[in-house]
Amino acid sequence: MSLLTPLGFLGLASIAVLIIIYIIKPNYQQKVISSTYVWKLSLKYKRKRLPINKFRNILLFICQLLILAACAFILAQPFIAAQSEEQRSEKIVIIDASASMLSMRTDDKSRFDHAVSQVEELAENFLSDGGVITVIVAGSEPTMLLTPRLKADSLPALKAELGKISCSYGAGSIDGAMELAEGVLLDNPEAEVMFYTGTQYIDKNGITVVDVSEAGEWNAAILDCKAEINDNMYSFSVDVACYGRDTYIMLYCDVFGVGFGDDKRTVSMSAYVKCDGDKTQTVEFVSNDEDGMGSIPSYEYAYIHIDENDSFSQDNGFYLYGGVREEIRIQYCSTKNNAFFEAVLMQLREFYKKNAVDITVKEIMDGKPELEGFDFYIFEHTMPETIPEDGVVLLVNPDRMPEQVDIEIEFDDPVTGEFSLDLGLQHPLNAYMHPERINVTKYLRVLADGGFEHIMYCGGDPVFLVKNEENFKVGLLSFSLNNATFAIKNDFPTMMLNMFKYFMPSTFTGHVFEVDDEIALNARGAALTVDGPGVTEEYTQFPSKLSVSKPGIYTVKQTLISEKEKVENFYVKIPAAQSNIKRNEDSLANLYIVPKEQVIDEDLLIYFAAALVALLFLEWLLQSREQF
Repeated sequence: MSLLTPLGFLGLASIAVLIIIYIIKPNYQQKVISSTYVWKLSLKYKRKRLPINKFRNILLFICQLLILAACAFILAQPFIAAQSEEQRSEKIVIIDASASMLSMRTDDKSRFDHAVSQVEELAENFLSDGGVITVIVAGSEPTMLLTPRLKADSLPALKAELGKISCSYGAGSIDGAMELAEGVLLDNPEAEVMFYTGTQYIDKNGITVVDVSEAGEWNAAILDCKAEINDNMYSFSVDVACYGRDTYIMLYCDVFGVGFGDDKRTVSMSAYVKCDGDKTQTVEFVSNDEDGMGSIPSYEYAYIHIDENDSFSQDNGFYLYGGVREEIRIQYCSTKNNAFFEAVLMQLREFYKKNAVDITVKEIMDGKPELEGFDFYIFEHTMPETIPEDGVVLLVNPDRMPEQVDIEIEFDDPVTGEFSLDLGLQHPLNAYMHPERINVTKYLRVLADGGFEHIMYCGGDPVFLVKNEENFKVGLLSFSLNNATFAIKNDFPTMMLNMFKYFMPSTFTGHVFEVDDEIALNARGAALTVDGPGVTEEYTQFPSKLSVSKPGIYTVKQTLISEKEKVENFYVKIPAAQSNIKRNEDSLANLYIVPKEQVIDEDLLIYFAAALVALLFLEWLLQSREQF
């Protein structure tokens, strides 16, 4: 029990006053006097009650004594202090492991190196004083070292873990690290959260931010680069900036493998760029010299770079691929000139031209078709005895089945009437199509499908079938475009575009990605291999996903159905936001702290008050009995 106002016990002095009162109180004296018989009888009864009166007097004295003691306790305001767990001193330390922490200081150590060293020193001193510590690394994925709330005996293991961690090349998961910190704060909301970083924050939201940057750091950066084609010639657009210093920088653009065939050359360009105010500047490199030697109709790759001794070198170079125009050869063989196929192939040629793909079409109307050397074969009406094995084949309104195609068709009795097409299974080949609006008056009935997938139906029979295997990529359309409204609908060019995307997909979208991007990979062959910084992997299931964690050049190889090896490259760069090593953020994450249940002291005043009332009642009762 504790007392809020111990001086209240001065009220116990009243007990001494009570005792003095009882001492000086006059007592009855026994005297012998003459009396009548009634007086003697009355005295006789009084002598019988005398022991009870003495006992009541004692009780009355004790009761008054307790009343005074209760009043003294009430004045002292007693309470029982709540017992709470003794909280150790605790820190939650978060290390920023984003790419900007790779900025080098004047001692040739990075911000990240300094952060790790300071955390190691903090842990050694803090744990030796009996504290507990939690260390979280905010890399691409937040990571907690060892376990939460480490104590002194974990110091050697913690030092070993700190020696293993490395800085990422992407944006650090700061929010994810703060969520891990919130989980630790559930056990001790009073723990101090410390964040080691080089980024400046206006509102820290109660977090102790330890700045590991250094005055004088600066960074000249290539943020992005794009190639644009106009009039069949390439030009380059480059975004650059300088952070922490206003200066002029020399920007170089070297383009390698310019031209076609064996006559390839290198084109070098440069520009003097004024960078100030941390603003992004866009530089255009256009090849338009008079003799044509600087023109760029095709290129293998471009290397854009700056030669500056800045604090952050990871963004001083940039590689750009995608300048080699891929050629797709198509052979269209038909016994009847079909303007619909000619039109849709022309549309495909214009569409893929924007994607650095040149489509060439060879039409054969009366001659013998070629069975090799093309990427896509279209046979309409008259079929070859054997189908090509080095490309995709589309059979339209066949008069017989080539021997490799295990499909049985009733050629002698075509189905006639008024029909509309229906969707088969959900498939990339019928994406964005509305076959129910396509009318067909005549088609060939398929009796056995040979394991082909059914893409569209007519009258309950499959009329568009496909099979996509490693060395067998064939589609069948069992009706003539002349007997359907298919060719005059948007669904026909949509189907042809779907076939190109399905059978000859782009290996990846774009040639520039950022660290931590997830890249969708596809293949025209059975497998492909990816070789780049920190990764060498083979893929056989498509589409597949590749997550890149390091900047640099990645090479993708695959063997096509034609047995030709296709080699492509893409470049992975540092995220542009990480190049700004002097950036200021508005605020850190506002940590959500669940308050622990508050423990309240137990007040005893009410109990002493109740006792006082009871004693007063008892004292009144004893006093009243004395009168009777």
